[in-house]
Amino acid sequence: MVKVLRIISGSLVVVLMILAGLFFVFGDEVLRVVDDLMSSEGKSNLENIVWGEGIEDGGAGEVEDLSAGESDSAGLEESGCNMQQIQYSLKNFENSVECTDTGINGCISLVVSCSMEVYSFEDGEGIFGIRYALVDSNEIELDFELIEKEVVLDTHVLFSTEFIRSDVSGVDMNLTCPFSVETIPLREICN
Repeated sequence: MVKVLRIISGSLVVVLMILAGLFFVFGDEVLRVVDDLMSSEGKSNLENIVWGEGIEDGGAGEVEDLSAGESDSAGLEESGCNMQQIQYSLKNFENSVECTDTGINGCISLVVSCSMEVYSFEDGEGIFGIRYALVDSNEIELDFELIEKEVVLDTHVLFSTEFIRSDVSGVDMNLTCPFSVETIPLREICN
């Protein structure tokens, strides 16, 4: 009986190791699919997102086509090279709402602060672009800001913005600032 249990537990360990290896190889694609599903259901972004080569979505699912132009990629393909997105992670998401002035109807002026850190795992060409949107409790976009910065290898870069809202009849305190990754640096990969 003990030998059977050892064989079963050994087989289970082997299966788990194989599954872990498959997740390591295909993990970026799994994270992209999960984030696509979550953003289509209206839920928040994943807390710590790591995106790799070929992944085009970093947040809310509204990312433009980031591949090189056809004329550029045709020349690269002939030489055995192509452009791929660098690997990066997004972490330390912050979204705070602070009332700065009150009136008869409650808060009449507030500041919404939004921030996150972008970390690059490799050198790339170009800059990161993060688009923050200011969204009210009815999911209506009130404002937006695009922040573009260069992210250097092995460095955390803070992407932050503030939205200020004022209304003498009162302001919505349930404002959020979802984001989308608009631009991702590329690197040249040659076979």
